[in-house]
Amino acid sequence: MRKGPLAAITLGMVFFLAWLVQVRDFPENTLKQINGFAMDTYLSITLPDQLSASQVSQIQSRLEEMDGVFNRFSATSDITRINGGAGKWVSVSKDTFELLGQSLRVAEKTGGSFDPTIGPLVDLWSIGSAGTQEENWAPPLPGEIEKRLSL
Repeated sequence: MRKGPLAAITLGMVFFLAWLVQVRDFPENTLKQINGFAMDTYLSITLPDQLSASQVSQIQSRLEEMDGVFNRFSATSDITRINGGAGKWVSVSKDTFELLGQSLRVAEKTGGSFDPTIGPLVDLWSIGSAGTQEENWAPPLPGEIEKRLSL
C-alpha cells in the first residue's frame, strides 16, 4: 500500500468496535461510555455495563495501541511510515497488514466507492488536524485534483 489510507483507518475502527461489542441482549439503561480522542478525532464508545473495570481498561489500552499504529498524524505510526516510504517495502505490524488487506478487499467489492488511497486528496483539501486549515483556504483547482488522483 503506497497511499494514505485514511478511509482504511475509519474502517478499522468500525471493525474494532464491532469486535469489542458483539451483539448481545442487554438493557439499554446499563451502558458505559468511553470518551476519548484517537487518530485525530473525538470518539465515544458505548459498552454494556456488565464489563468489568479490567475489560474496559483493556479496551482503552487497545484503542491507544491502535492510535499509535494507525494515526497518520503520528510521526512513528505504521501509516506515516507507509506514506513516507511510498514505492518502497515498509515493515508494518500484523494489525496494519490485516487492516490494509481488508481495506483493499472492501475497495474491490465496492468498485472503488470505498477508497483507502485517498490520502493525497485529503492533504490537497487540507483535511487534517484541527487548526491546520488556513484562514484564506480555497478549494483546489480541478487540475490539482486530477494530478493527485494519479498518485
